[in-house]
Amino acid sequence: MNETLVREVDGGFRQTITAGGHELTADELVSVGGTDVGPDPYGLLLSALGACTPMTLSMYANRKGWPVESISVQLGHSKVHAEDCEDGSRSRGETPGIRL
Repeated sequence: MNETLVREVDGGFRQTITAGGHELTADELVSVGGTDVGPDPYGLLLSALGACTPMTLSMYANRKGWPVESISVQLGHSKVHAEDCEDGSRSRGETPGIRL
């Protein structure tokens, strides 16, 4: 079982994440009250999804014996951050989405 520990660092948005013996930092942008010393949670989510895709493609190509020079994935996310934080709901009927 994989376990992850997330703990607040300084009373702000900065978080230390320990996962599988590795340590990461999450934070928010300065413009929303963070110190921008690490990716925000949306960036971490995109990183996890983005890392899984080329790993899966590489594994599949290796099993098929297909030569692969490199695989890269670019992901993006849009959100209405300030409005979501103010009242906990989405504004203007917008639904956040992930672009691959």
